[in-house]
Amino acid sequence: MDEKIKTLATEIADQAVKNGCKKVAVTSLEYKGCNTEFGKFMAEELTGNLSVSGRNLVVVNQKFLDNLLEQNKLTVKGLLEEKNEAAKLGQASGIDGLIYGTITTLGEEIRVSVNIVKLPTLAVLGYTKGAFSLTNGIKEMLTCIEMVAQSGQNTNQVNTSNSNVNTPKPATDCATKSICVVCATNKTNTNIKVKPGRYGLKDLYLHPNETKCWEDFSVGNNVDYADVWVDFQNDANQRLKLDEFVIEPCKTYMRTLTK
Repeated sequence: MDEKIKTLATEIADQAVKNGCKKVAVTSLEYKGCNTEFGKFMAEELTGNLSVSGRNLVVVNQKFLDNLLEQNKLTVKGLLEEKNEAAKLGQASGIDGLIYGTITTLGEEIRVSVNIVKLPTLAVLGYTKGAFSLTNGIKEMLTCIEMVAQSGQNTNQVNTSNSNVNTPKPATDCATKSICVVCATNKTNTNIKVKPGRYGLKDLYLHPNETKCWEDFSVGNNVDYADVWVDFQNDANQRLKLDEFVIEPCKTYMRTLTK
């Protein structure tokens, strides 16, 4: 695995230098819409290998990047979708190349795809990929530890411990029924409606600073996960935000409208 990660880093470094990048950062690699321990591990390994690649590149460490995002109220998803957020990061840090990627399981293999984009234009500069054996150790590291934050918000935690007493726990038969808990929170100063991307569930009506939950949000039969959405609307039925994410049985998800 070490040699394959080194090869990925070398290829990305060459593409970065070829396209004039001077300072780059690596984000946690995404798996099924989630951040995982393996995604964080890959980001750290790529960062380390980039820093010793021998190319004329300044490589930002993970902790510094996390602090930059938090201080400037930015998200990785926002950086990749909105040029103003990308410009803000570049101005605050001098980073002109952002490296991100996705993780996909294919049978007994795991595929890692890595991209580099130019900041602030978001132009794609390069791409590479590699495959690894899907060991039991890697499988354990693919557990979702938090949902990838949406633009404009920094925390959409997956509550696997259910430590929040105000948040319902998944039902004891959640695995058999293949259901999870999905909650919505209104952090705006007006009333909103929240529509679920599932038939048979009622719409939620939320006052400012109010949270309500669907306690039997269906994942689906004979599947490990599902891509779903919740639709935040105002009283005039105008869409404020369509929030897409991935759910798994027996977990709790919090979705928040902040603006």
